[in-house]
Amino acid sequence: MTKLGVIVAAYNVENEILRCLESLHNQNFEDAQFIIVNDGSTDGTKNVIADYISNSNDKRFVFFDKTNNGISSTRNYGLQKANSDYVMFVDGDDALSDDQDFLYKISNIMDKDSLDILEFNYDEKNDKGKQKKFTERKSTQIISGTELFYESIYNDRFDSYVWHYVYRLNLLKDNVFWFKENTYIEDVLFIIPVLLAAKKAKYVDEIGYTYIRRNNSITNNSNVSHRKKLVKDHISVLEKVNQNIENTPIDSRYIERIDNLLARAFMVNVIKAKGYNIPITRNEINGFLKNKKLTKANQIKKEVILGSPQFVINALSKLMIKIFP
Repeated sequence: MTKLGVIVAAYNVENEILRCLESLHNQNFEDAQFIIVNDGSTDGTKNVIADYISNSNDKRFVFFDKTNNGISSTRNYGLQKANSDYVMFVDGDDALSDDQDFLYKISNIMDKDSLDILEFNYDEKNDKGKQKKFTERKSTQIISGTELFYESIYNDRFDSYVWHYVYRLNLLKDNVFWFKENTYIEDVLFIIPVLLAAKKAKYVDEIGYTYIRRNNSITNNSNVSHRKKLVKDHISVLEKVNQNIENTPIDSRYIERIDNLLARAFMVNVIKAKGYNIPITRNEINGFLKNKKLTKANQIKKEVILGSPQFVINALSKLMIKIFP
């Protein structure tokens, strides 16, 4: 058994995967296993991976090739293959940071503090090469995963990307935490239950990951269909998050802030849903927003959604989709 398993999901990333593989190979930590899973790519990804691993002579790499079924299926496949104390995820078009001791550092922290989950920092590059650091938290103490989650939401710092966390593998396997397949918002549905189950969690201000953000235009009918499913999935996920929160004790200092962040996200997606002719009932809207301590601004949004004539909602929907497609 190795100390840390790194699961890489790769699909049609022939032009990016070398950067990812190099970032793993450059890590000084030997007690690691790099589980590379090709999700039935239709470009040259498979060959690029196979050639690199063969030429690198790095025994930490293991390579699997599977039928295409999406990133959730690919990550689940990697989890089934993992045999380590801890596990983390990397997307094939991203990379670990330039800190060659990063995996060694985070594994030592997981060991020393007996953590279930560790959150680390990352930087982000866009298509133009501009780079920025994600965040800096004030708290680096050992807390519960629930407190880490609520503290994150309260400070507008919660980011559901599963790749800037390290997980105790037994926490995932003992609780049967898997990625939900055939949904676009798989990260949220995975990370929140994991955080709520984690007894010992910690944030460390180490930049360990480089996320490449690409801005792709939505122009054709298939993309419109994709966006409709995305909105549906957003609403479904928000409803599940809302249920999780309602069933979990929350420190009173977080309640109003969390209520309004959830309400705002929900109402934005409800307006977009109406623009895509996705049916959302008044009961669904009232059910989500009931008992929430809404700010005046969010209360007005609620009244607009529930009380405005259809042509007003249609105009708002078109504007929302134009601004946030």
